[in-house]
Amino acid sequence: MSMGKTTATTMRLALLACAAVILIAAIAYLYNENSALRMSLGERNAELGIAQKNITALEGRIALNTRTINEKDFDIANLTDTLEDTESMLNQTQNQLLLTISELNETQEELANKTLSLEETRQEFSALKTEIADFQQSLQESIEWFKDNSRLSENLGFFASYARTNCVQERSLNLACVSYIMEKRLGFRYISESTDRLYSLDEMVSRGGGDCEDYALFMRAVLNSMNDTTSSVDLLSWAPGEGKFIVFESEDRTWYYNGDKVFLPKLGAINPEAFCYVTGYNGEAVTGHCIVALGKRAIMNESDLQGLVGAQTFEPQDGEYKGTIGNDYHICEDGEISCGKNPGDIIIVMSDDDLYQFRDGEWKSFSRFQAETSEFVRKIDTATTSNG
Repeated sequence: MSMGKTTATTMRLALLACAAVILIAAIAYLYNENSALRMSLGERNAELGIAQKNITALEGRIALNTRTINEKDFDIANLTDTLEDTESMLNQTQNQLLLTISELNETQEELANKTLSLEETRQEFSALKTEIADFQQSLQESIEWFKDNSRLSENLGFFASYARTNCVQERSLNLACVSYIMEKRLGFRYISESTDRLYSLDEMVSRGGGDCEDYALFMRAVLNSMNDTTSSVDLLSWAPGEGKFIVFESEDRTWYYNGDKVFLPKLGAINPEAFCYVTGYNGEAVTGHCIVALGKRAIMNESDLQGLVGAQTFEPQDGEYKGTIGNDYHICEDGEISCGKNPGDIIIVMSDDDLYQFRDGEWKSFSRFQAETSEFVRKIDTATTSNG
């Protein structure tokens, strides 16, 4: 009995020892495994830290990319709007292009028509130049007409000698006497004209007179012709008064005016000019009269007209003194728009080689018209050449 209990106890102890060995071995194994796991855990923690850092950096990149994406989205939205505007503008441009093409076709058609019109215009220019040339010829003939009628013609040369013989007394040329012998020797009388025109000196003789401008031109020609041989004589006029102004005396009769003598400058010291002034204006028509002015120098162009200021004047139909320009008559100046509407305003001057007329605020003459037409022809030639 006691042996059996010992054996059992021994076996238990052996079992306990064996279990203890197994337990120790298990503990040792577990310890080793735990150490290995700890080492692995440390490595994993280190890797986890690196991973977290990488995640943080990646999150930063993601945030940056998110902002970039948002900006790109904004840019895309703007580009979309711009694209839509561009498409709208493109459509408008296409429409405008279609319209332009249509207009271009019309322009080409117009160009073809204008090419034809240009040729027609050139032909019209050519015809116009011919007309202008005819007009210039007419202007030149008008200028020459005044030159030809500034002195007595050869056919009328006798009259200057006749006036010298009968109207020069005591070194004075009696202007009333010259008017008188124009009537008696040449048969002159005043002839009214419904439509004014200038007659040559020879025509005036053949007609037996003329109107006021004809008388003024004829008297001017007489004085110019007499100046060749009688330049030293004084000119004698008259003015209404209480005296007895002798016009002409014959053996049995004396012609006179109730008036007094008015002495004027020497014939050689003056340049006689015919001029016309306003006597009335009713808002539509101008009435006037023409007499003679004794200018100090010849009139060569428009700027010389103001030189008539101070010139004495007389009536060629009877030799009566009519006052001075500047006091009794006003010679219009360029720019005086209203001049020519008041009594005494001088609106026409007939010099030895031209006619000057005041119209629309400025003086015009045949010579000026001739220069302007020449310039107009030059412009026509330039325009025709440039369109070639």
